Amino acid sequence: MKNHIQRIRLLLITLMTVTSMQGKTIQATINDIVYSLNTDTQTATVTGADGSYLHTLNIPEQVTYQNADYTVTKIGDGAFKSKTALTNITLPATLTKIGEEAFLRCTSLTHIFCYTEKPIPLNTGSFYWEEEPYTDCTIHVKPGKAEAFRKANVWKKFKNIEDNIDAVKIEVIDNIPYFLNAEKKTAAVMKRDFYYGGHIVIPEEVTSDGLKYAVTAIEHGAFYSGDRNNPIKGLTLPKSMTKIGQYALHGISTPIYCYSETPATVYENSFYTPYNVI
Repeated sequence: MKNHIQRIRLLLITLMTVTSMQGKTIQATINDIVYSLNTDTQTATVTGADGSYLHTLNIPEQVTYQNADYTVTKIGDGAFKSKTALTNITLPATLTKIGEEAFLRCTSLTHIFCYTEKPIPLNTGSFYWEEEPYTDCTIHVKPGKAEAFRKANVWKKFKNIEDNIDAVKIEVIDNIPYFLNAEKKTAAVMKRDFYYGGHIVIPEEVTSDGLKYAVTAIEHGAFYSGDRNNPIKGLTLPKSMTKIGQYALHGISTPIYCYSETPATVYENSFYTPYNVI
């Protein structure tokens, strides 16, 4: 009888231990980002996101779920793998790890805003491995931190690392999203999370907080047909335009009016084939 009671006690302890271990993590979706929440350490790991055509990813420092706060410290393996529409990412100061293949084949990445005090440890496969995305994607870090990122493993593969995070921002002006650089006084047209339609006229300059920015570029995939259903009837480019990114105008079969006196820098896949620039 005594042995039987002891066996029951051991069984209960085992069940309680298993239950406790299972209760350490909670899966939750908060503002379209999927997290694994650790109730013991009060930390969160980003494991993915809702939405097929995710363009902008803003990862917060902290999330709240069921009245408990969790510090966001990691991005899990393969979390955003093959999110080919993803254009820009904001990484919080609390982040300590980016997993293997977290951003593999995110071929449209153009801007990464990193608020950490030092480079986050990366695996060689954390980001898309081909040379071109490393060349075209810009890492924006805090003042005085650029040199550390340029020397850090994997980060040093990115050709453009700038400590201008306080001078750049993304803003929607007249229904068009722009990447604004206050140091250079320039603006670039970006992808947006809602559909374009009709005839679009891109201005020569835009104004934000009293500062004027010359519109000089269209970033990768800005008007790519795969990201929208509403047809664009036409597009007018200003004379200030100097660069048109990959697949930026791909899928626009209606006339594109260009007022530049000097041809803008383009890629072979920037336009729909056959070409239709006037």
